[in-house]
Amino acid sequence: RGVSATSPSEGPALVDLEAIRGWSRRLAGVLEPTRPRVVGSIVLVTTTDRVVGLDLAKGTPLWTTKLDDTAYHTPIVRDDVVFIGDFSGRVRSLAAATGATRWVAKLSPEQYGGMWRPALSSDGYAAIAATDGSVYGFNPDSGALCWRYTSPAAATEEEFQDTLLGVGSRILGTSCAGELLAWSAADGVIAWRRPMRDRMPNLGYRRDLFDLGDARIILLGGSGRHHCVVERVDPRTGAALWSVDVPDTGAPQRAVAIGPDLLVMGVHCVVRLSGADGAEQWRHIGSPVDLCVSADDSRVFVLSTHGVHELDGATGALLRATKPQKKRYFSTLVFEGDGLLISTFDGVLRLNWPH
Repeated sequence: RGVSATSPSEGPALVDLEAIRGWSRRLAGVLEPTRPRVVGSIVLVTTTDRVVGLDLAKGTPLWTTKLDDTAYHTPIVRDDVVFIGDFSGRVRSLAAATGATRWVAKLSPEQYGGMWRPALSSDGYAAIAATDGSVYGFNPDSGALCWRYTSPAAATEEEFQDTLLGVGSRILGTSCAGELLAWSAADGVIAWRRPMRDRMPNLGYRRDLFDLGDARIILLGGSGRHHCVVERVDPRTGAALWSVDVPDTGAPQRAVAIGPDLLVMGVHCVVRLSGADGAEQWRHIGSPVDLCVSADDSRVFVLSTHGVHELDGATGALLRATKPQKKRYFSTLVFEGDGLLISTFDGVLRLNWPH
């Protein structure tokens, strides 16, 4: 398997969390804040039915925009324009600098048409999945509805969830009926579709798509046997360029890029796989809830409920970890500049991580 596995029990250098705390900002809400997204000098988070813009340097709230219902995702951003869907069936476009609303569109005519996360194509279109079982294409400049797709095999609701990706001029997504599909972003015409049941037979487990950049599309799924299935998908045809079983991961959660390779996070570990063929490079055992990679790909940061582990990106060796603490509960993190932004149970925390 390459480099030996590491675990938090091997005694890394310990870091005092409060000593490296840059700032913390409490955000009231029923739901914990989403993964932070940095746009210039602004940190965007969604908390229950609001989008909040924070100052990156100080954590000071700059603006708050109220939504019509709960939203479960960090906004999507392109060219300093923010897009977010909520469970009223509406999609909203905001100015990232001020939070001012550019437009609001009610796309679903159904009573239960809550919106998930938008996906943007490269040719000026967008799409979003709804809890009514449909995918809606819309114009990101105006919110005007372009098309609606409902699968012939659709369940009464939740057929398409939050796994849509914009890849070139297409929208890719997975369905609960067990298909991987690609639509034309402009008109919703199906470009290709294929079943996933042969590799991911249990439809009750996750099947998520991740865009790692440079046309590297990863399909991540669970088979119900405590391991995950990882496929690299050709976005032109839907064919699997390679497909591997990764054992003993627990339910798969995320895939992120690290140089030419990828990191797969399950509930029990983080695994580095070769981008060329999916071969395992190293494995870090723990209880991760999120992860991110430094800008130069040299370091991997793994978040647990109460701490952060810093790994060597090349070997997976455990370099540093925060001292044990129970004061703060962590959910997600992103690497930004020389520090880390973490969403906590009730707010956002910035850490000035040591070099």
